[in-house]
Amino acid sequence: MVLIIRKTMINILFLEDDIFLLRAVTDTLKEIQTKNNIVLNVIACSNIYEANKELKLLSKVDIIVTDLSMVTNGLDKALIKETSNGFLTGWVWLQHHVLNSSKFDKTNIIIWSGYSDLFNNKICSQKDLDDKYGKNGRVIKLMSKSTYYGLEKTIMDLIK
Repeated sequence: MVLIIRKTMINILFLEDDIFLLRAVTDTLKEIQTKNNIVLNVIACSNIYEANKELKLLSKVDIIVTDLSMVTNGLDKALIKETSNGFLTGWVWLQHHVLNSSKFDKTNIIIWSGYSDLFNNKICSQKDLDDKYGKNGRVIKLMSKSTYYGLEKTIMDLIK
């Protein structure tokens, strides 16, 4: 008798304009996959243009991990004005391309930034994120990039 175990593929879109960090996190996620016997489809995007292209191709995205501060390539000119010179590019993108689309109602989101404390204090607190966007079972988490290894744990918690 042969036992066939089907693994569910978890689609993770990772948006980070620091190519070296993008590669390091992608490698870490591949290690998570091996250690935990799961299938992760990690879509690494270095700008908004690439992320939008991938979102159109995917039927579902389980987790989006995005930085806040990045170049504005791929945003409409009207939206670029909202980015505070690139500081809020990831947030503007989330608001206009992800959080307002029913396609991503159940997509969990991690805002992973070196500016998470400033964002939390001046733009939108974790409580506000939970209250406004944490619906239909969706988790939206604000994390500091200084918690690199915390990212791995958070992703695993979201997968379970």
